[in-house]
Amino acid sequence: MNDDTLVRAARRDPGAVCAIALERARAGELELAIRLWRAVLAASPGHAEAAALLPDAIDRLLRAGFGRHRAGRPDEAEPFYRAVLRNDPGNADALHLLALVVAPRDGVEADALYRAAFAARPEFPEALHNHARFLTATGRYDAAVAVLRRLLAIDPQWPDGCHALGMALNGAERGREAVPWFRRMLVLVPDHVEAWLSIASYDDRAGRMEEALGAYRGAVALRPDLEMPHFMLAHALLKLGRPAEAAGSLGRCDRLAPGDHRNALSLGMVLEALEDWDGAEAAYALAVRLCPSSGENFTLHALLRLRRAFDWPEKPRLAASGARVTMTTLGRNGRFGNSILQYAFLRLYAAEHGMAYEVPEWVGRYLFDGNDPWPSAPLSVLHEADARLADSLARRIPLVYRNYNLLGHFCYPTAAMARHRGLFRDMLAPNPVLRPRLDHAMERLRGMGRTVVSVHLRRGDFGQGPFWIAPEAWYQAWLEEHWAGLDAPVLHLATDEPALAEAFGRYRPVVPADLGVSLPGADFYLDFHILSCADVVLISNSTFSFTATMLNAARDGGEARRFLRPDRDRRCLVPYDPWDADPPQLFRPS
Repeated sequence: MNDDTLVRAARRDPGAVCAIALERARAGELELAIRLWRAVLAASPGHAEAAALLPDAIDRLLRAGFGRHRAGRPDEAEPFYRAVLRNDPGNADALHLLALVVAPRDGVEADALYRAAFAARPEFPEALHNHARFLTATGRYDAAVAVLRRLLAIDPQWPDGCHALGMALNGAERGREAVPWFRRMLVLVPDHVEAWLSIASYDDRAGRMEEALGAYRGAVALRPDLEMPHFMLAHALLKLGRPAEAAGSLGRCDRLAPGDHRNALSLGMVLEALEDWDGAEAAYALAVRLCPSSGENFTLHALLRLRRAFDWPEKPRLAASGARVTMTTLGRNGRFGNSILQYAFLRLYAAEHGMAYEVPEWVGRYLFDGNDPWPSAPLSVLHEADARLADSLARRIPLVYRNYNLLGHFCYPTAAMARHRGLFRDMLAPNPVLRPRLDHAMERLRGMGRTVVSVHLRRGDFGQGPFWIAPEAWYQAWLEEHWAGLDAPVLHLATDEPALAEAFGRYRPVVPADLGVSLPGADFYLDFHILSCADVVLISNSTFSFTATMLNAARDGGEARRFLRPDRDRRCLVPYDPWDADPPQLFRPS
């Protein structure tokens, strides 16, 4: 008898089906047993045995998932939590635990799950605590503040609750409100070193550096076995212009946490302050090797090399006035492709609504032909998840967000920016210092064939979650089908894995080293420029090549270009319009 037949049989003989469900539960088929008991109760609402066994089975299903979760196997736990919710949609524990599992890959679903958990159980301190941690980690500080206030109203003694609220207020640029919560944490736990560090950090940002230095030293004395007090002391010493002393603190950090890329990055800052350019470059390169996905590692390494390699003309240091928007995380929140999307959104949003914009030091100051205003007085942080910024840019709503420090990835569907493609192209035009080398490379490439086909194969720090890797076989299949029909094609290969050139040997691929052009500190930019000029572009699942095709498609005149991207479901390359598409970071894993 199949499962559906058993469910229908519950209407005729609920007692027999209840007994079968119990056998199935004992055999480990918990979800089927739950389905059968639910059918029994639908047919006979007063059936005492089914009513008693059903909640126990759901709880067993939940505990089976939690056991796997606690053992460090959240992917195995997820199907159990989802099975619980199929049978008990309002199960607050399953909603909370599933939110913890999905948060690293899907913040939107995690947020919805947390809210559903609170709707099912309004006083749920564990879920409130984890939701606040999630919101703080993703930069949604004001939302985290609201959740933490709710948590502390339920349990004023919640461990670390006061400190967490202070940190969220700090992140929202509300440091003055944060300090009393740090002090309250110290009343509860006098040796709470993180609270001491947070108070010191507030003094640091307020410019009270000697007070901050004393507090950092106090934290070091309190917990000399922890890396973070030494790390923050080192940065305070660096800010005070005492890099030699900072190097000593960083040495202790490295002994406590060997191989931490942040220590290598900080050492690079110290050596740069000491004008040891070679040592600083080596330290930044080590940080990149230890954590290639870090936007800050990428940015500081590239900036130092760019400054050393070229004779940059002096530009006045511009300051904005009036209503403005800024983005102080630019260059630190993802690598080059992400920075392009963030910078473009900031510029276009400011232009659309008649505001000034401000950005910190980032590689675009050197790669592109412009002079951006620098950040001035701090502004309140606004995370993209807490605002309708794309709708505001497209004027689908009347709301304008003025005087905010914008935070997020801004990987919005590009149609919202399409009418600004001219400004997009102009503000990302190559710097005249670099233009002759870029032109020389393109002339050599065009001299090898009339149709430039550019293929981007991203490997490196890719390979997990939404950052899936499209196999080279998809690109080979497209070339096999279309190469002969192109007019004197030449293949340019952009990749961070040189060995992949062998897979395309029959097309004699051209790589940057073949073009006789050097761009120290911006080696990646030559590939980006070629991708933005090629006639046919086959991108990877990466914002690097996607944003290059946005520039390519923004060009006026010339013959129509062809753009193709990998499609995970169809397992091949498909055409797309760069100005009417989702950037790759929006892709979800199957």
